Amino acid sequence: MGLTSPFTRRNAILAGVGSFVLLGFIGTVWLALGGRLGGASDRTSPDKSIAVLPFEDRSPAGNQQYFVDGLSEEIINALTLTSDLKVSARTSTFLLAEQGTDIATLASTLGVANVLEGSVRKEGDRIQVTATLIEAESGFRIWYDTYDRESTGVFTIQDEIAREIMGRLQVRFSGEGRTRLVGEATESLEAYDAYLKGRFLWNQGTQGAIRSAIGEFERAIELDSEYAEAYAGLADSYDMLRVRYSADGVFDPVREAAQRAVDLAPDLPTAHRSLGGILTSAGQWESVEREYELAISLSPGYALAHSWLGIFMSLTGRPEEGLAYVQRAIELDPMSHQASLAGVFERLRQYGTAARYLRRAIELSPDLAAPVGQLGRVLVAMGNYDEAERVYAEYSRLLGVSPDSLANAERLAAYERFAERGYTQLILPAPGLSLRSRAWHFVRTGQVNEALEALEAAITADNGHWSIAEFNSREVADVLRDNRRYRALLERAEITW
Repeated sequence: MGLTSPFTRRNAILAGVGSFVLLGFIGTVWLALGGRLGGASDRTSPDKSIAVLPFEDRSPAGNQQYFVDGLSEEIINALTLTSDLKVSARTSTFLLAEQGTDIATLASTLGVANVLEGSVRKEGDRIQVTATLIEAESGFRIWYDTYDRESTGVFTIQDEIAREIMGRLQVRFSGEGRTRLVGEATESLEAYDAYLKGRFLWNQGTQGAIRSAIGEFERAIELDSEYAEAYAGLADSYDMLRVRYSADGVFDPVREAAQRAVDLAPDLPTAHRSLGGILTSAGQWESVEREYELAISLSPGYALAHSWLGIFMSLTGRPEEGLAYVQRAIELDPMSHQASLAGVFERLRQYGTAARYLRRAIELSPDLAAPVGQLGRVLVAMGNYDEAERVYAEYSRLLGVSPDSLANAERLAAYERFAERGYTQLILPAPGLSLRSRAWHFVRTGQVNEALEALEAAITADNGHWSIAEFNSREVADVLRDNRRYRALLERAEITW
C-alpha cells in the first residue's frame, strides 16, 4: 500500500464528485440544522474558529505526505483540546482543500473565520516547517513563522504552532495540569514514523489499507512498547475490520489494545473513544457512556466522539438526546456522520428524514456499501418495496456478490405480501446474513419463533449485547415487546430502557 499519495479513502470516493455537489450538500445540511453548521456562535466567539489545511510536502523526494498529513492532524488534535476554539475536523477540511476550494469559500462553508496553511520539508535528520495563520474573509496574514530543527524537535514544533494560534486568537485554555498541548508521545522517531504511516493508511479505510495499518502500528509498538497512540491506532484498526468488514477473532485484540492505550495515557481522547466502542459490543452500558464523555471532556472538539456518543444514546433509548451530539459532530465535520444522523432519525421513526440523509451520504460516497444497505432497510420500513429492491441490488453489487445471494427479490416480495396482504410464507433468509439480520428478516415475514431463535443465538457472540440493543432500537422489534422470551432476552443483555 503506497504512502506517497495525499488522497485518503474519502478523497478516492469523491474523486468524481464536483465541488458544486460538495458545497451544495454542506449548504443543505446547514439549513437542515437550522443554520448552525458552524456552531461557533452558540459556543465560542465567531473569531475563535479555525480550519487547519493539509500542509504541503516540500521534501526533495516528495514522498513524505504521510508525515506531513500526520503533522497537520496532530496540530488539529491539539487545538481541539479547548472548548473556547471551534476547530473544523480533518476530514471535511482536507476534502475541500483537495477539491481546490479557495480559502474564503472553504472557511465560509465550514463556518470558521481563520485558516492555517503551511509546508514541511524533511531531509535527513532535519525538518523545516512553515506555518501561516490567515484571516479568511480578508486574506490578512495574522502570523507567519518558520521552524528549522532536528527531526527530534517535531513534537515541540507542533506544540509551539498550536500555542501560537491560541495566543493570536486569544483562546482560553485551562490545561488542567498540561504543560504541553502536544506531548512527546515517544522517544523513538522510528516508532513515530511508523505510527504516522499507520494513521495515513487507516484514513484510507479500505480493508487492505487497514491491514497494512495494523502492521505499522505493531511495528511502532515493537519499537516502543509504551507508545499509547500506537495502541489506540491498533485498536481503531481492528475495530474497523470488525465493524465495517465483519472480521472474526478481533474482539479481544481491540479491547486489549484500547485498554492498554488508556492505561498508558489516561488523558488520550482517542483511547477512551476506542475503549467506549468495544465496551458497547460487550454491553457494558454505563462504562461506554463514561468513556465517550471522558473523551469529549478531554477534547471538546472531537467530532467522532460526539458522533459515537450520540449513536450510543439513540441505541439505548434516548434518540432525542443523541441527536444533539450527532448534530454537533456534523457541525465540526460536515462531510462525515450523515449516515449516523440518519440512524438517529430512523430510531425516531422519522424515515423520510433518514432516507434524505442517506441519499446525501450515498451521493458523496457512492462506493460505500453500508449507507446503501441502511437505505434499503429504511425503505422497507416505509413500505417502499420497489425502490428497496433496487437499492438492495446495488448493495449486493457493492459487496461484490450476486443479488440472489441476498435473496432480495424473494425477501422483499415476502415483506410486501406480509405487510399488505397479511400473507405469511416460510422464506429462509439468505446464507451469510448475520443472526441479527436473520431475526430482522424473520420478523418481517411473520416468523416470530425463528426470529427469537436467531436472537438467542446472537447474544452469545462477542458483540451479542450490542446486536440485541441494535435490534431492539428498531421498529421491527415492536411486535416482540410483549413476548416473554424476548423480554427474557433483553434482561440477559441488561437492556432496561
